[in-house]
Amino acid sequence: MIRSGRATPSRRRTISRTRLSSMPINIDLLVVAPASSNTLEERVRLYKALRGLGFPFDVFIIGTERFEETKNIFGGIACPANKYGRVIYEAA
Repeated sequence: MIRSGRATPSRRRTISRTRLSSMPINIDLLVVAPASSNTLEERVRLYKALRGLGFPFDVFIIGTERFEETKNIFGGIACPANKYGRVIYEAA
């Protein structure tokens, strides 16, 4: 995973993980952000923003603390993103 800096609780980052093939079936986006009161509303907003780009996206949102706690635990969503994903956006 490529990181432009270590995330702090006030930062937001988006991690992308795609299968290693010439054309991904879908693009998985994991948004790591401070705890949000309504993640469903945020997911809908992100899906609308990504619509029309020509790729199917799966969007997941996880709190910064939860990501840091579980990024090395096998079987969770944070582990493969931490190991294989790439940071594609990181806010200061």
